[in-house]
Amino acid sequence: MASARQRKKLLQEEAERQRTNAVCLFEIVEVMGNVSVDVLLTSLRVAGPQGELKFVHEQLTNQPSASQVLWRLPTHLMACSLAGEPGGKWQNEQEQTLTERNVVKGVTCTQHLEKGLLLLRKLFVTAPYRPKIKQIMYREEEWNGLLVDLIVHILLEFASPSMSVDTTVQVGRVDDACLEAKVVAGSLALISVAYHHETFGFNWEHTGSMLLKHPCSKMFVMAAFDATTGIVKAIAQLLQTQYKTMHLKELCVSAEIAMEPLGNLLAVQEFYKFLMKVSDPILIPSMHLIYEGIVGIEAACQRMAWDYNIPSPVHRVVDWSYLLFHTLSEYESPSFLDEMFAGRNGEDKRSSLLLAATEEAVRRFNLTLEIPRHQRLLNNQSFRFLVLDALRVVDILAEDSNCAHLVMEGSAPSLAYALSLPNDIFRGIWCGDEAFKLHHVNKGGIQWEKIEPVSQQAKYNGNVLWNTVIPTIPENLGKEAAKAYVLERTCTLLQSLFLFKIVSSLSHFNPALMDDMAKDKLLKLMCPIVRKEGVNFWKPKAVANLTALQQFVSQTMPQLVPEEDNHIFGEFLQSILAFQWE
Repeated sequence: MASARQRKKLLQEEAERQRTNAVCLFEIVEVMGNVSVDVLLTSLRVAGPQGELKFVHEQLTNQPSASQVLWRLPTHLMACSLAGEPGGKWQNEQEQTLTERNVVKGVTCTQHLEKGLLLLRKLFVTAPYRPKIKQIMYREEEWNGLLVDLIVHILLEFASPSMSVDTTVQVGRVDDACLEAKVVAGSLALISVAYHHETFGFNWEHTGSMLLKHPCSKMFVMAAFDATTGIVKAIAQLLQTQYKTMHLKELCVSAEIAMEPLGNLLAVQEFYKFLMKVSDPILIPSMHLIYEGIVGIEAACQRMAWDYNIPSPVHRVVDWSYLLFHTLSEYESPSFLDEMFAGRNGEDKRSSLLLAATEEAVRRFNLTLEIPRHQRLLNNQSFRFLVLDALRVVDILAEDSNCAHLVMEGSAPSLAYALSLPNDIFRGIWCGDEAFKLHHVNKGGIQWEKIEPVSQQAKYNGNVLWNTVIPTIPENLGKEAAKAYVLERTCTLLQSLFLFKIVSSLSHFNPALMDDMAKDKLLKLMCPIVRKEGVNFWKPKAVANLTALQQFVSQTMPQLVPEEDNHIFGEFLQSILAFQWE
């Protein structure tokens, strides 16, 4: 495989040939006038790997073969971007003819790149149908190296301050702004296609490793974020200039798909937030698509973090659930949600979808509390915010009810903060007008001591007093092991409270509308936690929602409980149904 220095020299030589007016692919495309990329692709198929392309034009001095087109396209793309400037002028001012032709026709480097990237992407997609072309494309690792350099260069080029897309630019620049965004989206989409079509022969693992080892890898990540932010701004600009909806929708979908393999959480989050603000629901083809996209992006991010030892942005994970639930609450209107969640027979699918999203939220929340994998988070400030975000997600679910809440404000010590300090696991929980603090942790378990609140800010109406005693610590455990033992069970109890709040918030939905699959999912969520730890829930001051919860549990759970879990769920149901009202 060619070294980085050799590739750089190759690109410089190619750029020099551009300046000397040598025949290149972009001139071929240019002199073809309005001929589309599809026509060029058809010509490649007809010609075969070693055949001549059937282009007849007086300006062409020779006819490149299909193999030359396929092999040289990444190099030409790179060289063209090196040799050109955004305004469409070549750096070599002596070539007046080429310069004038570009200016007159409005042909810019951006347009060259856009056409070349589109051709590359289509070649990826059609490769399985052309085995010989497939061999030409993927046989040499040098091609991968050129492609990586190309993508990095394009992202850096178009994410620079001078090239950023601004929504305040004049209308005359709309085409340029849109084109720049399309080029960036195209380069990202190219990575996406390569990733999703590993069976084509493209070595994504190798290319991904090269991206991360690239000298500009850090700049690449920053540039990717800036570039995708530019896409969002370009979309806003398109909205303002009343572009066709189909064109806008296509651009949105391309950008959405392109971001997935990058694991760029921040960029995608901003993109979705923008889509949520768009008044036209046609831009959001399906809420399920958004949900699946969120899950896929997170998986890609975690995969890159584990495979390439990149610090995983775990503290951002819960934001996906928060964003999804926020979307559900924002669009809860007959004109949008009814159409979005209505099944073929008209049945209400809201409960099932919300339950699926809740299941994902619980899974992510549990993941962050796994002691072996995330031990480093216990001393990390991000862990505090993660727990706070997780509880905030539940607040979104429970915004129409008075179910359980932990007080995390004012001078009250935060449960999340306590969890992040192994030497001081629990400091206290504030519940309405009362407060409890950790009295001591010893071999007898955790004990709570009632104290007076130190601030009126600790008051919070409608809270559940959650109180339990962690089982006795085995005597043979050392000091550090005992801390880990207590912490692990404390996390389990926090999960239980988290789950209880979710179930409570779901109770205002009609259980009759939940299909058996949804009920089964809810049962599977509850089984592991209830089996691991007994949980006592104490009454809230506002009990309207708890009454609904009791009804929900009594109607749906008994018929779904396996026989081997009868005794466990018997205790669970008894604890839920045995509340005494004040």
